[in-house]
Amino acid sequence: MVPNEMRGQAVALYFLAANLIGLGFGPTVVAAITDYVFRNDAALNKSLALTSVTLIPIAAIIMLSGSGKVREAVRSAQAWTS
Repeated sequence: MVPNEMRGQAVALYFLAANLIGLGFGPTVVAAITDYVFRNDAALNKSLALTSVTLIPIAAIIMLSGSGKVREAVRSAQAWTS
C-alpha cells in the first residue's frame, strides 16, 4: 500500500522488477532445463511445459501468502477513513 502521490512510481518499479526478472531468468531457466534435464534441443516444448507447470503453482502460493496482509491493510485503511 502506497500513498496516492507515489502510486505511479510504485507501479513503474514493480513492472521494472517483474520485467527484469521475467526476461532475465525466464529464458535461462527454460534453456537450463532443456540442456540439463532433457539433454535434447528438440525437447524445448517439454521444457516450456515443465517450467510452466512448476513455476505457476509457486507463483500462486507466493501471491496467496501475501493476500492476508493486503486484506489487513485494506481493513485498516477502511477503518481509518470511516
